[in-house]
Amino acid sequence: MQTIDITLSPAPNPVKDEWNFLEVWIDPMQSPPYLLMLMGDRTGVCHICDPVENYRVVQTSKNYEEAQLWLLEDEFEPIRGRLSVEDLGLVHAMLEVKYEEPLSLQEALVEMERA
Repeated sequence: MQTIDITLSPAPNPVKDEWNFLEVWIDPMQSPPYLLMLMGDRTGVCHICDPVENYRVVQTSKNYEEAQLWLLEDEFEPIRGRLSVEDLGLVHAMLEVKYEEPLSLQEALVEMERA
């Protein structure tokens, strides 16, 4: 059976356990496209992190609109969708393997409640 490596990358210190949502933005003019991550915390502050530079925070903005404007000025475009903290917990629970079989959605929800 094929296994999937789900090792997580280190989170940036300024938003280590405080982030609320995550968006991925790309610069489509580069090949391959360059990626940046926009992470919003629970207070509304947004951090733009560069995964290539070990998730270094390249811009901090007091709100989402300011962060969005900064990215748009540099011709970055958002990838559709947003990942929330709750979504990430569900993804991790579903990726756990029991008896070499992925968990069903119901099993993943039960595992999340236990955690």
